[in-house]
Amino acid sequence: MYLLKMKLDYINSVEGKMTCKDILVVLRFLMYFNVFESTFFDDKKYSKTRNERKQVWERLQAFNDAVRLKINISDYDFFADHFAKRYNESYNGTSRYRGLKLCYKISDDVLQAITMTSNEHVHSENLIYYYLEICYGFRNNLFHGDKEIENIGEYNREFCCINKFMSLLMLNLNALSFQEKF
Repeated sequence: MYLLKMKLDYINSVEGKMTCKDILVVLRFLMYFNVFESTFFDDKKYSKTRNERKQVWERLQAFNDAVRLKINISDYDFFADHFAKRYNESYNGTSRYRGLKLCYKISDDVLQAITMTSNEHVHSENLIYYYLEICYGFRNNLFHGDKEIENIGEYNREFCCINKFMSLLMLNLNALSFQEKF
């Protein structure tokens, strides 16, 4: 229970441990996901293969397929640049990419796609899906992962990049009057 008390004390004194700018970045991160999901997800949509609500990956893949030809994918190259650099670096001698914990079925494809986009400006047809999988990896770690609340400020650059991506994507889709739900 001592650990729980320490975490609660941290939350109650967060202003002294994180800057207001850091706190706003995390707040915007949460708000972008709220807006994205309330705009583009429909919980009444069911999987074609199972009699249950669609999984997030199914929704994100369908979203990718619906938007990829409507937007200028190179507008989002900053995202690939940031995450290719982050995941092609090592941390204490181990690949940082393993820490992303993507689904094993796509993890190699994601790293290859962001690296190819960053290095050669070659864009995978699944790139928006891959970007969103990275975004959701950070979102899920924030809520369900083993991230220590005390270290949340260490992810400021990632939150800023994801915020920029989510904002730009939704602004571009709004300009196209894109309203489809998945």
